[in-house]
Amino acid sequence: MVAERVLRQWIATITCSISVSMVASCFVWPAPLMPVPESGKQFNWILNSIPMPVGAFVFSLPAGWLADKFGRRSVLLQACPLVLISWIIVVAMEGIVALLIVRVIQGFAMAIVYVVGPAYLAEISESHKRGLLTGQFQTMYLLGVVYAYTMGSLLGYTSYAFTQMIFPIVAIIAFYMMPESPYFLLMAGKPASAVDALQWLRGSDEIIDEYNMIKESVERDMLKRRGFRDLIRTIEDQRSLAIAVWMCILRSLSGMSPLSIFLIDMLSKDAKGIFASQPMAINLMVITLAFTLAFSFIVDSVGRKPVLIFATVGSTTFAAMLTIYYGLETTVDSHSWIMYCAMVGFSISHNVGLGGLMQTIQAEYFPCRTRALAGSIITMLHAVLTLISIALFIYWKESIGNSSNFGLYTVISLTGVGVLPVAIHETTGRTLAQIEEVGICRKKSRKIMATSTFNGQTVVPDVISDIQHI
Repeated sequence: MVAERVLRQWIATITCSISVSMVASCFVWPAPLMPVPESGKQFNWILNSIPMPVGAFVFSLPAGWLADKFGRRSVLLQACPLVLISWIIVVAMEGIVALLIVRVIQGFAMAIVYVVGPAYLAEISESHKRGLLTGQFQTMYLLGVVYAYTMGSLLGYTSYAFTQMIFPIVAIIAFYMMPESPYFLLMAGKPASAVDALQWLRGSDEIIDEYNMIKESVERDMLKRRGFRDLIRTIEDQRSLAIAVWMCILRSLSGMSPLSIFLIDMLSKDAKGIFASQPMAINLMVITLAFTLAFSFIVDSVGRKPVLIFATVGSTTFAAMLTIYYGLETTVDSHSWIMYCAMVGFSISHNVGLGGLMQTIQAEYFPCRTRALAGSIITMLHAVLTLISIALFIYWKESIGNSSNFGLYTVISLTGVGVLPVAIHETTGRTLAQIEEVGICRKKSRKIMATSTFNGQTVVPDVISDIQHI
């Protein structure tokens, strides 16, 4: 029974997260194909890198609105035909205009996945598995990067585009069979469907306690208005949004997005010997994927906060190493292994920490009525900052060198080391209902919750006392 309930949650998680691999392969698609650009001639890089964040920015708000109106699963499925259409355009058409259209459409799909995916994963997961299952968002993202790097290094332009069609086709077939989020079904006034969905996800008919807990939480939450003001209506709402925004800034400007796009180019130009090759870029991402997957299994026992702090310290350390390396590159060209090891460490640290836990916190810190809306705001901000980060990387790389880029990433990560221990509040082990009821950021909680265990999951009955917590 326990094995079946866990297996079904894993099936729903993986089939949902195939769409993450899909948009990840879109994001880094140009990297293995593009020739190393000449100094000062970065038009191709800009054309391929900038339009996708623009598309994500434009479609983030519609994606959140659609997810609240039509459902998490229903909207997530729409990302698949968008990406499939984009690859058909790549195969059938040529020219700058076609490429711009492709990248913007792929940006729309990325907006859907980043806004709706974390909400769906959090809402189908049991509290003691939520960190693990939402962590697969980043694992599957890295799988998409590895796939794109590998196929792009082996195949020509058209064949590469055809292989990219695999993700949307598999995603729409596999995820179509999965249930809708029980939270959304209750929000939509469909309790019978919510029961069916929860029974499938748990592999059992004995879900009455958990169902009642979710139902009570949703009904209480839906009595309140849904809108932008609800994101800042109370001091707790303001703190939740501020923490999510700050984490998004750290994640977007700490350098992983430019690194994933320009990794092959950087190794081919800046490394020597065996390290100056596409296979070493693939190896780096495979190692990162393995560590990210491994750490996802401990985040529910160790906690979100310790993992975030540990990983951000790592990001700061390795970014500083790369800053020094590029600052001294004229004298240490033969020591390419230093650069490569630092890049491996930087990539692992980012994806284990800010990259892997951003989606978890984005989903946990907001109630069901504003979860998709908050995801829209965070995704819009991420798109803008990613665009800025990529553009700044290109400009600084050619004008003053990569030492300045990694120097900036060091400062930003160091800021995170100072702020995260104070800002982040632990949510490990709490149900979404308990997080909403107690709050994540209260300096003094007015409510102490009675908790009990049902099939290994912490559930929250009634509030039994109303006292000040010191």
